[in-house]
Amino acid sequence: MKARRAFPGISVSILAFLLAFGLAVIPVLAQTTVNATTTTGGNWTATSPTPTWTCTPALSPCVPNNSPSDVFDVGINGGYVTLDGSSSLKTAAINSLSIVGPYLVGQLAIEDGETLSVANNLTTSGGGGLSVDDSGSGGSTLNVGGNLTTSGSMQIGNGGTSAASTVNVAGTFDNTGGLYMIGSGAAGAPALLNVGGAAPSTLTGTYSLQGNTGGAVLNYQGGGGITQIAGAVVLLGSDAFIETSGVSGNSALTGLTTIANYSELMLNNGAPLSTTGALTNNGTLYVNNELNVGGSLENNGTLSVSPGSTLNVGEPDRQRRS
Repeated sequence: MKARRAFPGISVSILAFLLAFGLAVIPVLAQTTVNATTTTGGNWTATSPTPTWTCTPALSPCVPNNSPSDVFDVGINGGYVTLDGSSSLKTAAINSLSIVGPYLVGQLAIEDGETLSVANNLTTSGGGGLSVDDSGSGGSTLNVGGNLTTSGSMQIGNGGTSAASTVNVAGTFDNTGGLYMIGSGAAGAPALLNVGGAAPSTLTGTYSLQGNTGGAVLNYQGGGGITQIAGAVVLLGSDAFIETSGVSGNSALTGLTTIANYSELMLNNGAPLSTTGALTNNGTLYVNNELNVGGSLENNGTLSVSPGSTLNVGEPDRQRRS
């Protein structure tokens, strides 16, 4: 068998060939995980005279913002941190974020049209607080690529914004603290919380949605439905909604069957709700507009229907008013 001949004139190595055509593979550098923490607070990008952050391993300047060489796990363990119009970054990206209380001790405020993107999970605990446009003209965004878990307080929007205040969560939203959403007094400036995961069957914590003119909407895009309230749900105004799967109105609450002991559902100033079946109230039910119950209503707690409001019950009810 004859040996295969080399192609005439071809003696360039593969590497030289790749280099010649700009196709050489550039080695991917491993990113360093940097822990950035604060106990004193300050502006997100402040480095002098007193730096907001301490970085481990040491980094100068120490400003949490992912780069090709570094990714940041951020811990706010005290102090009030702001990402706002005075920050040198318009957008910041980090790997994870933890905000630790006690109440009003560990806080993060995102304002003035800033954007913070967290690639993985965000947690608040021990009363730690988080806000997106709790003051100012709005337009700020918080993106969470993982789950959002809060046992502290979280506020989205305020009554004076002129642009939407938005929180996007790719995973689940677990709230055992307080969620406060306030739509603007002007149209087109809602407070929005979009959750990629499903609505839980039992809602814990406090959910206070004040629609005003702009609207306040919590949307569980992953479907699901709430059957029990084991906390407090307060819907203020006709544009305050807890939705599921993008279905407008209070679609996440249509399957509600139980208001647990020491729990509350308040429909105030025009917030509409219709359930598909029977409802048992073991806590507090307050109606200041209209509630339509698809089945029977059994009241073992406090039931209050304000003058001029309507409570429609699909079947004869068993009520013990207190």
